[in-house]
Amino acid sequence: PEDSAKALKQLPSTFVNAKPNLIERAEALAPFFHKLLMGEQQVKVLHLGDSHIAGRDYPNSVKAVLKQEWEPEQKDSADARFYFEYMAKNGARMKGYLTPERLKIIGQKQPDLVILSFGTNECHDMDYKEDVHYKQIEQTFDSLLAVCPDAAFLFTTPQGAYLNGKPNPMTEKCVEILKKFAADRNVAFWNIYEIAGENNALQNYISAGMLKKDRV
Repeated sequence: PEDSAKALKQLPSTFVNAKPNLIERAEALAPFFHKLLMGEQQVKVLHLGDSHIAGRDYPNSVKAVLKQEWEPEQKDSADARFYFEYMAKNGARMKGYLTPERLKIIGQKQPDLVILSFGTNECHDMDYKEDVHYKQIEQTFDSLLAVCPDAAFLFTTPQGAYLNGKPNPMTEKCVEILKKFAADRNVAFWNIYEIAGENNALQNYISAGMLKKDRV
């Protein structure tokens, strides 16, 4: 479809109810890829998030795929044409993590692409309220836009997690709010929860040996 882009990597064929690995509204990333294709200036990617990002595996995988496709022979250095960095904290929620101090640092980095991977902690209790979360996303996004006016943005979703020994029922609501906001603001969106099977996602991860013991 014109408004989506197929990812290079696909999830295991054993996943039940898995959807095609697509980025919705991929055309919103056009300025980033245009600069990358021009090859005249260094392009910078900044991945922001919670423990899923702080754990390094997730952002390092994103970095590895991007560098393999766009900079296969360059060494990993600040002087390379392609530069990737992440900022994250265990237990982080988007609104609380992106303080004025961090926003200033982010702005100084002048990223061309900002990837936002939050949501697991926002919905990790039964008091989750969609309207409150939407407002928090809006406030945070506008703050990021103010310090990174030329950046493209990509929202990702929570992958799914357990709460009190059962799949967190709030995850689906959180995903829908992130999806609505991204659509409202015409921002690129990667719905890993849907791609991995929605209600089947957690069992898919467990069956494939991809979910850690804490099931978060």
